[in-house]
Amino acid sequence: MRRPEYLQRRRGRWYVRLRVPAHLVATVGQQHLVRALDTDSETAARERRWLALALLWDWIGAQTVSDGWEPAWAAELTGSGRSRDDAGRECPDPTPHPPPKRRSRKGSQDHAPQGVSSRQTTILTTMERWLKEIEGVQTKQSRMQHALAVREFARTQPPNCSVRRVDRRVAGDFVGEVLLRSGASQKTINRKIASLSSMWQWLTKRGFVGNNPWRGQGSFAKPSKQGSAKRAYTADELVALLRADPVEIMGQRYGAVLFDLMRIGLLTGCRIGELCQLRTADVIADERAFRISHGKTENARRIVPVHELAWPIMQRRLASSSDGWVFSGLTPAGPDGKRSWIVVKRFATFRQKVLGPSKQVDFHSFRRSFATYLERASTHTTAVNSSVIAELMGHAKPTLALAVYSSGLVPEQLRAAIDALDRVIEPPVKKHLQTLTLGACTLSRPGAEAGP
Repeated sequence: MRRPEYLQRRRGRWYVRLRVPAHLVATVGQQHLVRALDTDSETAARERRWLALALLWDWIGAQTVSDGWEPAWAAELTGSGRSRDDAGRECPDPTPHPPPKRRSRKGSQDHAPQGVSSRQTTILTTMERWLKEIEGVQTKQSRMQHALAVREFARTQPPNCSVRRVDRRVAGDFVGEVLLRSGASQKTINRKIASLSSMWQWLTKRGFVGNNPWRGQGSFAKPSKQGSAKRAYTADELVALLRADPVEIMGQRYGAVLFDLMRIGLLTGCRIGELCQLRTADVIADERAFRISHGKTENARRIVPVHELAWPIMQRRLASSSDGWVFSGLTPAGPDGKRSWIVVKRFATFRQKVLGPSKQVDFHSFRRSFATYLERASTHTTAVNSSVIAELMGHAKPTLALAVYSSGLVPEQLRAAIDALDRVIEPPVKKHLQTLTLGACTLSRPGAEAGP
């Protein structure tokens, strides 16, 4: 029988086992990370592994893996309620709320599909089948998030609850009495509901249930009332970020990377994952542009002209690349081995030290600022319009006709739009964009005053 994924058994006890990527072995100091799950029940181990893996990847991403293993269910996720595993032992419940009250279900039927026992239709058992089936289709990170959401819901239901007993009322009780009272953000709540809805959609297709009780269960809270909607940077915030020295704050390795990423991100509007995935072969030197070969969506594939203020950075990166990447030396990490995984965390630390804590801005706010500049430029020149903005941002074309019949814009049109940014970028921001390098060798473009 095949061993459950990420699990191993030693002397009757279960452990989570994560193979460390080869490029991280030197940093972590081990080829495999093995942590006790404190159970001899395979059912409990299957439930706990996703929480353990999430913790391990967080530690690896932050490069702070240590021997001080602190289980999620004993530290971060311990709530007032506790449940029991299949062996009858208590195990912490990650949900800090009591299970929703169950209404009487007299006469309700709980029959499994023909040929499938009720034991095989429990929430957690069918979750394992679902996750196995979508392996390779969805990222490991998405699968972990799915598992965490399903497990949280399963904790509020009776032991060995069949998926066929979950109707719209049960789903609604979980959303209203657990998720909405948890204090989590609307985005997190909707993500958990989406995970549960995805699983029940699969259950419907496979004949385990007749309908999806999670459809339409999303939070009705308005984002504007939360006060934490993501936004573009203000000019003052951009000046503060561009003026700060990331090397002094974060160290040489990631400081130099952040210095360049901020400037290129603001002047191209690219996502951080797209920039970190750039290879030197993707750069089209004679056009002062680069190619995004794959991205978040199909429309993300595009040619991106580089503004004259960012092109010297690209040239320097190309000349110093030692591994074929524009941003050399990045360590892939996270469940899916993303080159941007650690960089995102480093930027968050840098941003908070410069601007203070805020949930309204992140690295993606450079992309929002780029879009804002393009919109403002559209009032100054006809070179910038909705089609051009969509093309530069890697979004879908604004009309169905263009999406079906247009072959796209020519490079000259995109270049004209990028050049139009000079009309709308605030002078203080532009002044600090003219700084090309860091430290004692700080240079500025000819004829420009270097920023402090």
